[in-house]
Amino acid sequence: MKKLYSIIISTILFTSLAISGETTAGRFSLSGTVVDQTSGDPMMRASVYIVELQKGTITDRTGNFTIERIPHGSYTLRVQFVGYYTYNTDIVIPGDALTDITIGLNSRVFEVDEVIVTASPLGTPVLYQPAQAFSSEDIQRRATVSLGEMLDWEPGLAMRSFGSAPARPVIRGMDGDRVLILDNGERIGDLSEITPDHSIAMDPMCADRVEVVRGPASLLYGSSALGGVINVFTDDTPRIWSRGTSGAIAFYGSTMNNLGSGFGRVMHGDDSWVATGRVSYRESGNIYTPEGRLPGTYLQQLTGAAGAGFRHNNMNGGLSIELLDKTYGLPEEIDDPDTDIEIRMDRQRMRGYLNIQSAGFFENYELRLSGSRYFHEEVEIEREEDGTIKEDMELDFIQNTLSSTLTIKHGSLGVIESGVIGVNGILRRLDTTGPEALTPDARSSFLGVFIYEEIPLSTIARLQMGGRVEFQRINAIENEKYYDYDMTRTSTTFSGSIGANMKPAENVEIGFQIARAHRIPSIEELFSDAAHLAAGAYEIGNPELKNEIGHGVDAFVRVSTNRVFVDIAGFYNRINDYIVRQPTGEIHEPSGFPIIVYEAGDAELIGGEIGVKMVLNENIRLDARMDYVHGARRDVDRTPLPFMPPLRSFIGVTYDKKDWWIGANSRIASEQTRTAIEEDPTDSYVLFGFEAGYRFDVSGRHVVSFRIDNLLNTVYRDHLSRVEDRDNPMPGRSAHLMYKWYF
Repeated sequence: MKKLYSIIISTILFTSLAISGETTAGRFSLSGTVVDQTSGDPMMRASVYIVELQKGTITDRTGNFTIERIPHGSYTLRVQFVGYYTYNTDIVIPGDALTDITIGLNSRVFEVDEVIVTASPLGTPVLYQPAQAFSSEDIQRRATVSLGEMLDWEPGLAMRSFGSAPARPVIRGMDGDRVLILDNGERIGDLSEITPDHSIAMDPMCADRVEVVRGPASLLYGSSALGGVINVFTDDTPRIWSRGTSGAIAFYGSTMNNLGSGFGRVMHGDDSWVATGRVSYRESGNIYTPEGRLPGTYLQQLTGAAGAGFRHNNMNGGLSIELLDKTYGLPEEIDDPDTDIEIRMDRQRMRGYLNIQSAGFFENYELRLSGSRYFHEEVEIEREEDGTIKEDMELDFIQNTLSSTLTIKHGSLGVIESGVIGVNGILRRLDTTGPEALTPDARSSFLGVFIYEEIPLSTIARLQMGGRVEFQRINAIENEKYYDYDMTRTSTTFSGSIGANMKPAENVEIGFQIARAHRIPSIEELFSDAAHLAAGAYEIGNPELKNEIGHGVDAFVRVSTNRVFVDIAGFYNRINDYIVRQPTGEIHEPSGFPIIVYEAGDAELIGGEIGVKMVLNENIRLDARMDYVHGARRDVDRTPLPFMPPLRSFIGVTYDKKDWWIGANSRIASEQTRTAIEEDPTDSYVLFGFEAGYRFDVSGRHVVSFRIDNLLNTVYRDHLSRVEDRDNPMPGRSAHLMYKWYF
């Protein structure tokens, strides 16, 4: 498997280098300024690039930009800035004026044509399934401890909660290993997907942009994308930059857990190279609830990264290294004040990319590579009567991951307008030690080959189709707890999709997709046979579990006018061999934990989301949304699937004067009485919130935001909370303050 993967990568990369050679003679530069059309103020950090070359830069603090080494030809120049209409113009090099171009952008209320690269590798704004993106300011206004809390209550997105630190996003009722979280397009290499007590190895403060694809995306990303994909982008390996020095500094505090955090990034470059570095730190105490503090929910985290990038003629690339150290508590031993459960984790990661443009049939080649080492330790801390502290290491993981993706974009071929051919490989080594080791050690490898094509059917309709073949091999081997253990599992899976996008009118967009997706059972689901201290359960796996195979339908309709934007989406997923973590109702006597088994059965999930944004007058905006998912096994009794979010709705109103804003909102969750075996129902609740902020200039170089969640200090239980028996309520009233400065 490793040899086959190496041969494929080497062959395609050699071909790319041979095709893409190009002379540097006869190249020109293009420079100008981007301003707000109404006020004339310069716009910092606007994206300016040439579509055909996928080459560009960002504007500096005075709104100026320069794009170097442009060959002769006719191109489309595109300028984008969040909250403004995208500007496109045709240019001829060297026929057009190459200096002192002034581009004025007009503000817009709703951004409906942005490119979401996680949904399509072609870099076009055409969507075939529901997707959304969050800008740097969006992330700031949602500032919180974890990615799960930040995205909670967005359409189709909920949160699996076990305290703030390990909170993880849930998409349409699917969580864990069914929702793939990426860092700049590659897998993170942590273990957050396997159990609720494991945290995502990243700091959301470091994100510059977050993209979410709702619905199966196995075609492009393989296993673990059965429910959707969340892609977090940072500038650690820069792709677009301007000359000189730029960066950002941010501070964030919260009363919910006495949190204080800081973040800083600096970037310096010229026309051909750039270097960047960042550091962030956050520390918090236990979460405040209306009934008191929730023990074991503290957090301490330090992250840092350094990277560099280059661009030369038709080639650009980058390399970065990232370090993370994180310690957090778990609300497991709540009734024993002398005992704490603590997770200590660290990760080292190196990643890079190489992008090559070509004038031939194969237009673009990109190779991404990511390697990481992840260490995770679960410790029981006991305080003795004499004041001494005893620590017992119960379980630790060491995981080494190497992942790589090669994509080749091609031009028109017959009825096909453009497409991508890709190869993706993952090598993973997991070693588990400790008296409560959950599984044997494991060695796994994955190799996927995919193709993605787009076909224009008419001026208003486009077709997308593609397929992926993936080969998987998992080898479970003995360790200090699992003796004489040697089991190999191999499989080959196929994923595919076909979708259509139609724009029957300028303000109407319709998308539709049918997809076959898959998920491979995790090591824990296959081979666990141990007490899991942090999760408070004795878990028993099943090596006979089959791959989950899903067949799904997604559809959405978007209607936008100058004052109203409506987004309606619906889905139906039929999944064979859907794996659930099923309580047996029995107690494992030596540990005292309830026994949990992993079992499979056919299931279906159906639901949808509705979002409405409305401009009531020049400054007042209304935002309303609702989502629902119904999950059940396809057995005689239609047994509900566990941890399905209830019907939820959100309504908010904002008064925005461009340089400052103020708003209020309410969140309403219905009761959830459709519960799985041994699962308790939860009551309905209503939460109120408030927010305000100030932008010091049109480019938002200085932004201060303030937010209050759960304004009335309401006592409520979230149905996706994994705190034992949900006896403890969710966070109470909390104030959040964040400041960010772009320079």
